[in-house]
Amino acid sequence: MRRPGLVAAVAVVMLQFIAAPAQASSFTFNPVTNTYSYQGDLFNVCGYGCPEHAPVDPVGVDYIIASLTFAAPLAANLTFADPVPCSHRVDNDRPPRRFVLSGIGLPNGIPDGGNIGLLLSTNGTGDIVNYLMAASAGFLNNEGDFVGTSAVIVNPPVFCGEECGFGGLTDFVGVRERSNPDTEWDAGVIVPAAIPEPATLTLTGLGLAGIVARYRRRRSRSAS
Repeated sequence: MRRPGLVAAVAVVMLQFIAAPAQASSFTFNPVTNTYSYQGDLFNVCGYGCPEHAPVDPVGVDYIIASLTFAAPLAANLTFADPVPCSHRVDNDRPPRRFVLSGIGLPNGIPDGGNIGLLLSTNGTGDIVNYLMAASAGFLNNEGDFVGTSAVIVNPPVFCGEECGFGGLTDFVGVRERSNPDTEWDAGVIVPAAIPEPATLTLTGLGLAGIVARYRRRRSRSAS
């Protein structure tokens, strides 16, 4: 049974963030290199291909690492800006590396869920406090499905509904999706979340909604 594309699975254009008691991991700043580094929480959910397709079951032992290097420190009080970094990188900690997504300039986003690659907000001292960073390597096939590897980190968490116990999704990775059934897998981080309230932060576009749809689809994929 063919799985619907992410854009088709999401009919809304406005995605609202939740107010959540738990937050995603944070970026730390190196003033020598102007690099903002992220270390995510340990994966606590495993979707399609885990653990049978993954070389190692990532739950409890693996996590996402990300970095953004800029020409100068970020300005204070940015609100969902898209400053262009000199370079970016997203990969995982578990050796050997199961995925590496890197390049010059802005991350390219998730092709079938919108083209949002980087949005961030800073506080009064220029520290990153809210962010969306998404990168991928792959292509859209003739059916409009993404084939490749993708990863996303987001704060505040994205509400992901009944499928994840009404929690919030902060980190998600899909490795070799729809390209090699012997190695394809996906995993993520779910945090406790409050019941959705009127949003104070919103994004127009389908990038984050696509990630939520992809997570919700994991059960049907495992059954297919």
